[in-house]
Amino acid sequence: RGESVPPEEVVQSSMPLVVTMKNLDSHSGESSLWSSEEEEVQVNHSAKVPYFKTKLDIRPVVDHTAFQQAASQQGPFARLKKFPDLGVYQPQLFISDFWLLEKDYLELNETSQNRTLNLTLSYSAVSLFSWSIQVQMAEQWMQQSEYDLTDTQRDSFMLKRLYLDTNPYFLAFSAAFIILHSVFSMLAFKNDIQFWRQNESMKGLSARSMMVSFVMQ
Repeated sequence: RGESVPPEEVVQSSMPLVVTMKNLDSHSGESSLWSSEEEEVQVNHSAKVPYFKTKLDIRPVVDHTAFQQAASQQGPFARLKKFPDLGVYQPQLFISDFWLLEKDYLELNETSQNRTLNLTLSYSAVSLFSWSIQVQMAEQWMQQSEYDLTDTQRDSFMLKRLYLDTNPYFLAFSAAFIILHSVFSMLAFKNDIQFWRQNESMKGLSARSMMVSFVMQ
C-alpha cells in the first residue's frame, strides 16, 4: 500500500549544470613562471560564454545544532527549510561547485552539439562550519561581481588554486608567520606610542636615526 511521505522527510536540492561566465583559460595555473609572453595564449576575458560543469560535489551537511528562532534566520542558516510547528528543520543537502577550477568547465559551442558531456559526481559529508564558510564566500564573490569593481572570477579561481595546489603544511606555516608578524607589529606600534607619550625631551635622540627608521618602516 502506497503511503505519502511527510514533507519534512523529503530533502531536495538542485543546481544548474550550465553557467555563463567570462571566457576561461583551461590551462590557467599550468604555465611556468619562466614562460615568455610569446608562449601565453591570448584569451578575450571580457566576453561571456556558456560553460558546462563537468564535476559536482554532493555534500550533506552534518549538523546536530539546536538553533534559536532568531539565529536560524541569519546568514547561510536562512537557507535551512524549517517546520516551526514540528520544531525541526531539514538537513541541508549541499550541491557544490565551489572547488571547481577552470579546467573543470567545458565551453559550449558549435562543436558540442554531437558531443557526449560527462558529469562526475562525488559524495562526501561536510561540517556545518565548512558549509557556512563556502556559502558566505560564494555570496560575497557574487555580490562583488555585480558591481564589477574587481575581476572576482579570476581572483576566486586563484584563491582556490592556492588552497588546492599548495602543501597544507606550507599554508599553515605561512598563516602562522603572518599572524605572528601582525602581532609583533602591533606590539611595536604600541610601544612607540607609549614612548612618545611619556617622552618629555629630545635629549639622546638622533634626528638622522629617526628619519632612517621612518623611511625603513
